[in-house]
Parts: sequence; C-alpha cells; structure tokens
Amino acid sequence: MAKQLRKGTTAPGGAPTMQNVADLARVGISTVSRAFSEPDKVAPATLARIERAIARLNYVPNESARTLRVKETGRVLVMMPEVGNPFFGPILDGIEEAAAQTNRVILLGNTRRGIGRAGAYTSRSYLTQLAVGRADALILLDGSLPVDEGPLGMTRGEPVVAVSEPSLANSVPYIGIDNRQATFELAMHLGALGHRHFAYVSCRAGSPTAMAREAGFRDAILAMGLSQADQIIERGQFGYSSGPDVAKRLLQASRRPTAVLSSDEVGVALLCELRKSGISVPGEISVAGFDDLEVAGLSHPSLTTVAQPRYDMGLAAMLAVQDKLDGKSDRIADQIMPHRLVPRESSGPPPLGNS
Repeated sequence: MAKQLRKGTTAPGGAPTMQNVADLARVGISTVSRAFSEPDKVAPATLARIERAIARLNYVPNESARTLRVKETGRVLVMMPEVGNPFFGPILDGIEEAAAQTNRVILLGNTRRGIGRAGAYTSRSYLTQLAVGRADALILLDGSLPVDEGPLGMTRGEPVVAVSEPSLANSVPYIGIDNRQATFELAMHLGALGHRHFAYVSCRAGSPTAMAREAGFRDAILAMGLSQADQIIERGQFGYSSGPDVAKRLLQASRRPTAVLSSDEVGVALLCELRKSGISVPGEISVAGFDDLEVAGLSHPSLTTVAQPRYDMGLAAMLAVQDKLDGKSDRIADQIMPHRLVPRESSGPPPLGNS
C-alpha cells in the first residue's frame, strides 16, 4: 500500500510539494531533487517510483526545480493513440527523419485513447518523463490529452507541439491541415456532382478534429442552401468494424442519403457492406473518406478522399521542436499545411430523380 502523505507538508492552497512526492515514492527529498537535475544518477527503479508519484499527485515543479535540469537528454517523447493505426506511420517517418539530423532519438508513448482511468494514468505517467528530465520535448498526436493540466503545467513557450490533431489545451501550438476547410471542400465537391441528401459519420466524436470536420460539413450544407435538418449526422468512435452497423442505419433511414462522408476506415468498410447489400457505389450512393490511407486507393471502387501531407507534418514538427531546443526560436508557431482533394471512383452524380 502506498505510503500516506505526511500531514502538514502540503503547500498553501493544497498544491502538492516535492516533499509529498518524496513521501509517496518512499525516498528522500534530495533524491527527488536529483531526479530533476541529474536523472542519470538515480536508479531506474527509484526513478520509476518518483515518476508514478508525480503522476498520481499531479505535481507541478516550481521554476527553481525546472531550472535545475540544464542537461539535454537527446530524447523527444511522441505520444499517440492507437499505435497500430496506419495513419500515424508517415508522421513518425517525418519525425524520425528530422530527429536523425541532430542525433536525437524518439520515445513512443501510447495514450490508449478510450480506456478510461487506465489510459488517463498511462498518459500522465508518460508526461512525467519530461517533468523528471528523461525527455526534452513532447510531440503530441492525441489532442485529447490534457497537457495543460498535467505535471508540466505547459505554456506556449514549452517545447511541445500538436501534430495532425489540435490539442484541447489552447496553449499548445498546432501543425497540420485546416480540417474544417478540407471537409467543406469535400462536401462541396459532392454537392457539385448534384448531391443534396448527405450523411456525415463523425469518428472519434468530441475530439478537436471531429468537431472541426463536422463544422466544415455544416458550413457546406449552409453554403449549398440546404436544410441542416434534412441531413444525417452520426457521432461515435467508428472504425473498420463499424461498417455493418453504420451501413444498416443509413440504408434504413427514412430518406436514404445519396452521399456519405466519413474517415477512410469507415469509408472502406462502407464500400464492403454496401456491395454485400447490392447497393451500387457510386451509382446509388457516393462514399467519401478522409486522410488518403493506402487502403483508400486499393479499395474497390477506389475511395474519394482528402490527402494530408503526413510526412511533411511530422518533419515540420520535429524541426520546430529542434529549433526551440537549440535556441534558434523563442517559441513554436502554428503551421497550417496544405491538403489535397483526391476524387476517385467512389463518388459520382446521384441517381436520377434523387438529387
């Protein structure tokens, strides 16, 4: 059982202190201090206990503690959800390409999105790697991670950047595409083909990316002069396995949509399910995805989508982090990267009389 905190050692206002960390980790306060200033001189098992204590207490080092760490580790922490998701591969390639130029190495942390308290604890534990000096910077591929509430208490000047998905923490700079504008253009492309009855399947509902893309879809509906009430919007945590359920609901809708927008994963799954149901794509329903994963070009029919410059995004993020660490810049700036509409076989005009 974890050791109880000593009474009377909490700082005014209830904020945890370095002494609280020492008590919970069962070490002396000098060992906690050394973990910040010279982590290489602390035994790995002891350092791990200190990290866990920092995460559990949500301890924020004060400025004097932060300034003790003057020696860089040469490590950059990359935190991402769904390690097996092919979307992140090119981003990691870009990050590693830039890191190799300055002999830095990448540490991967899995935020385990959607696994409740266990995922939240794992995320905080990884963030403490920076707090105790085992990494120099953070590249964030999961915008839902509350980095502004974690042990770093991050500000705009910290060596941290969000890639692909904006962070819920407004203080974190963002490198990626304009998801709202990209979805607007995708919907307008389908509208130009004659579609007026849409279904939008929002994946990872509640994430910054999902909210931006749904806003872009709504912008397009408004620009086309259509009624929002006549369109179908589904929100959830959808992926490849969601295809059967999503297809069933759309086909049973009181007014079947003639065009569906979603992610590449859901789009490819829908193509399979619609084919099984005898629905012609794009003859009866057009389907469009987002991200331009490799599978989008290999599906039958090939999937209309939006391409993101994922390698360039990763490269730009790591170069920005390195400039910050090397003192070449005072802060990391937002960078909006270009996206590209990729029309393919899965989109076409709606059936006659059903536009």
